[in-house]
Amino acid sequence: MSFDCPPWQSPETLKFSKMFATQIENMRMKNYHLKSAKINFIVYCRKEIAEQKIKIILPELYFERRID
Repeated sequence: MSFDCPPWQSPETLKFSKMFATQIENMRMKNYHLKSAKINFIVYCRKEIAEQKIKIILPELYFERRID
């Protein structure tokens, strides 16, 4: 599961880990939907070989139960 940023913001893509995507899917099956999200922390990691910084965004997600 990934979310594309609008083109005017950044060409980067936010991508959840497979384990977290499974948890979100489990919430969806329990009739919850993602209502909003905000950035809680941004962590930068550096790969030693390529000396490339990787940005990891740790979000705070809010779910709401759908009433059908």
